[in-house]
Amino acid sequence: MDPITLRLQEDLCEQLEEESKELGYSSRSEYIRHLLQHRVQIRERLSNLPANTPNNHREQQEKITELNNQINNLEQRVKAVEDTLPESTLQPKNSCEEAISSDFTPELETLLDNWLIREGPNSDQAKEVLLRAAKILSEKEPLSTESTKDQLYEQIIVEYDTPETMWQATVQRYYDQIPGFEKVERGQYNFDCQKAHSHLQEYRSVDDFQ
Repeated sequence: MDPITLRLQEDLCEQLEEESKELGYSSRSEYIRHLLQHRVQIRERLSNLPANTPNNHREQQEKITELNNQINNLEQRVKAVEDTLPESTLQPKNSCEEAISSDFTPELETLLDNWLIREGPNSDQAKEVLLRAAKILSEKEPLSTESTKDQLYEQIIVEYDTPETMWQATVQRYYDQIPGFEKVERGQYNFDCQKAHSHLQEYRSVDDFQ
């Protein structure tokens, strides 16, 4: 190779030095040789780039202006349509709250009944007690054990000798397995309809898939 001498401005030399290090070249000289050896390819790539001429700039500005006009036109049309609609239709709705009620609905009763048939106790009498217990607990604040089992015993014609034996064989035995039942504190129970509905919906979806 024939050696040559280049005189470059100091800031340009520093830039070439930094670039050579960033790109992994062993020296600035090697980096410059690479640029010179590939000057044809570099020139071709540069020639393919769109020229930043005044005409191109004007065309881009015209496109931007046209798009802005289209956006403004669409916004005006949407506003005109909204003005013709009742206000109630424009209010956002929480689909989750609509889908899952906090009440013991007939749908929830059906879901829970189906769950008890498949996953609950074998006794139909026990299933009926658990279903009624869920309904009682969902309608009031958390109830004590005594209050809940007395109401159950009054409402259902049961085969159990006493409210205590009924309670032990049903709610006390299965409450922690059934979606929605909660023991909020010692001696007090609750039934969360929203949690039960959500869990039982998932259970039904999985069961339908299978």
